[in-house]
Amino acid sequence: MIRNYIKIAWRNIRKNRGFSLLNMSGLTIGITCFLLLATYIYHESSYERFFSHADRLAYFSLSYKAPNSAEMVSSSTTPTGLQQTLQSDFPEIEQASRLYPYIQGGLVDIGNQSLKENKLIYADKNVFEILDYDFIEGNKKHVLDEPNQIVLTETLAKKYFPNESAINKTLIIDKVNWKVSGVIADMPSNTQFRFSAILSNQGLARYKEASWNSANDITIGLLKTDQSFQSVQLKLDNLVKDKFSESIKQGYEFGFKVEKLSDIHLHSKTAGTGNILYVYILVALGIALLILTCINFTNLILANAIERKKEIGVKKVLGAGRKTIFFQFLFECSLMILISLIISLVATWLLLPLFGHFMGVEMQINLWNKPILYIAILAFFIILSLLAGGWPAYSISSSKPISIFRSKLVEKQTGISLSKMLIAFQFCISIFFIICTLFAGQQMEFIQSKNTGLDRSDILVLDGRGWQDKERQLLKDKLSQLNSVKGITASYDSPVNIQGGYTINEVEGQAPDFSIDVTAIPIEKDFVSVFNIKSIAGSSLSDTDILRARDTIAPENSFIINTLAANAMGWTPKDAIGKKINLNGRKAL
Repeated sequence: MIRNYIKIAWRNIRKNRGFSLLNMSGLTIGITCFLLLATYIYHESSYERFFSHADRLAYFSLSYKAPNSAEMVSSSTTPTGLQQTLQSDFPEIEQASRLYPYIQGGLVDIGNQSLKENKLIYADKNVFEILDYDFIEGNKKHVLDEPNQIVLTETLAKKYFPNESAINKTLIIDKVNWKVSGVIADMPSNTQFRFSAILSNQGLARYKEASWNSANDITIGLLKTDQSFQSVQLKLDNLVKDKFSESIKQGYEFGFKVEKLSDIHLHSKTAGTGNILYVYILVALGIALLILTCINFTNLILANAIERKKEIGVKKVLGAGRKTIFFQFLFECSLMILISLIISLVATWLLLPLFGHFMGVEMQINLWNKPILYIAILAFFIILSLLAGGWPAYSISSSKPISIFRSKLVEKQTGISLSKMLIAFQFCISIFFIICTLFAGQQMEFIQSKNTGLDRSDILVLDGRGWQDKERQLLKDKLSQLNSVKGITASYDSPVNIQGGYTINEVEGQAPDFSIDVTAIPIEKDFVSVFNIKSIAGSSLSDTDILRARDTIAPENSFIINTLAANAMGWTPKDAIGKKINLNGRKAL
């Protein structure tokens, strides 16, 4: 019987090729868009969940506020002393480890050339007991036990040691020999930690003593149970009172926070690179798009049924029962949905790299070997068949022969009303999408045209981490000879992604305990002119300012501040000129 239904359904689809292609095309496009959105949503919500004990992984962050600052400053990094305290004084924590970026970028010597590697990171020797990456070579318990040991990712190992084992080979980074002790599988795309190699931090001087005066380490931990987060947070609050008691008396505020590592990407304001609000919006968009697709499919099936009313009437007169008509049309709808779903899966697989590039994410999730994928596809097909094909099949099978031959497909008024409601609902969703598109377009136009205080057009950025002063100056000399280059400058960070957090105190005209938190970057003298930053008072940096800052006997720095910083220190822009301040030990005016 089922085989007969499928044969009849296939014949009807072939007979009505124009209608079938039109309906399946709309359905395919809708399902493809839904699957692309669903893949992206899954990717965003699956960060760090590939670890075997993801529910027990913890991420520690720091927040602080100077006495005269308006709000707390959140930092994704913590002091070096936190890791040792967590391991010794927190029984809830099984292991704790620190990650520290190789900030300058490493020059790897290979043969007669040097290649730059930016994704290098230092770590404690127990890091792989917390982050259980898949090891291709090496013993994860001992790969970072000694100084100058390094663990490579598979890609980096093949890059420098093709067609041979990398274990016990030597990699020269910035003239220092590093012994390869392990090779791990490449990082998946759904992780906050993206690196090409992990270096042992055993030889770093900064880890010889526990320090609480600066925050530069990413601290992670493995809790003994997933129920310990709250108790750990309470102990962190007490730890702050103990370690920063003197600063707290002076008016400073501090706070440590522990979060699930798997929640960081979407839920952490401190270290997260995603946004849960965008995910919610895309979920609503995907559901609305799927509903719109189903409604469109249903309406087209109902419209086509009017053209086939004589066929339905004749079958009913010849004795075809309601059940037979129902399953005939249900199988016909289901077959079209199945064909559309198969095409959509292929289209999604082909379009995923392009869609990932458009969304700014390299989605490389391997789901094809997971049974849950095929269960989800089967459930998706059944639900979609019932939603999009169930009602048309029921409506068509419920009609009586007498009403069909009187040119009325559906006898009951409810069927006509529902059809009109579906069309109205379809138009409402379409109008809603159009309005959202217009608002999004205006918002993007505002973002692109908003004056941010610096001119970013026609600016080419080169990553100069690891360059020597002579190398940078040589490049600048060469570029300045080009007629197409108007100006060249350098800074410690990108001006649109400044990472440096500092504290200003000893402010002229303010109380001795005055202090505020600021974000700042070291720059070259031509920085202001190259970015066309408007000056309200004072002048740009000069050669004299550079010489004063480089004075080895009595160095004196020069700062350029914005109006927000001037107001926070109680000055107008003109009053700020010539005033003395202290920025993390750098006294200047």
